[in-house]
Amino acid sequence: MPEIDNVQHQTNYHSNPKISNSKQWRLIPSAPIIAVMSLGSLLYITNPSQNDFQQYVREIVDRKVPSENPIGRVLLSTLINNLVNQETYYKNYYLFTKFVVNTATIRVLQEDLPPTIEVIGFFGTFVPLKPF
Repeated sequence: MPEIDNVQHQTNYHSNPKISNSKQWRLIPSAPIIAVMSLGSLLYITNPSQNDFQQYVREIVDRKVPSENPIGRVLLSTLINNLVNQETYYKNYYLFTKFVVNTATIRVLQEDLPPTIEVIGFFGTFVPLKPF
């Protein structure tokens, strides 16, 4: 039997245009997939918790209540913390969280409040769906 020279029959895949083009083609769609996965991972990692929302509400109260009235600030802060603990419903969508605050208990203090306040939390920040 004649011996076959393996060197002559080896296929050089890098010189074959069909194979090298298909490898390049497979790399192009993976870039958007990697970008979407990275964005999703970042959203998941920075998704705010209920404790983060409580801190956000405390900061709003601190800005809106005059600092000249420390007793009023403490009382209002306590009331707001209880409200946030008891009257806030949240739905975690893993990439963002929706917080809904039932304002029935504090509408006595400020009548122009809507019945509920809805806030979306993502990237570690909070965005009210409607101004309040």
